Amino acid sequence: MASPSLVPDALQHLADTLRSLPPHTSLGNTTLLSSLLHQFSVDVGPLLSIVLENERDALLSNSSWISTHLSELQHLISRLPPSTVAHASHQELVTFIKFDSLKYTFWTTYTADIYTLLLLFIIAIIAKLLFNFGLRKAAVDRTQAALSAKYGHEVDREVARSALKKYVGSMFVVASRSSLD
Repeated sequence: MASPSLVPDALQHLADTLRSLPPHTSLGNTTLLSSLLHQFSVDVGPLLSIVLENERDALLSNSSWISTHLSELQHLISRLPPSTVAHASHQELVTFIKFDSLKYTFWTTYTADIYTLLLLFIIAIIAKLLFNFGLRKAAVDRTQAALSAKYGHEVDREVARSALKKYVGSMFVVASRSSLD
């Protein structure tokens, strides 16, 4: 891993290389470019110390986190099958630990989409129950009389009820399709 402290040396080396090129190369003004690179390395120098300090702090915080949680990580790895641990790469072990450390239960939900779908199903169930219990006896009787007149023989009450449900249900589908247009 390259360290940010090497940036000024790399820029200086690039500037020296540009100065050593023959003057007839098609790079343009190499002396101006090398002086600009030198000036850039001088300007970036103070910022690199801050970057180096932040890099050191990040490494120290990572190592302190690992030392704090090492026993927990060992416990999580010990719960995995030995054959999996033996043949897994580092990245696979990290993925296994991430999945194994999650505490999902039956009640765990992680997106609002689940709540939305659950609400829509609850609304559909309530509407279906209200529709089934909301058919009045008079409406079923009128449907039974209309079907009996249409077919010329007595229609069973349950047949009339199911025909009424189908008719009203198809009206809901037509209404929902027309509202989408």
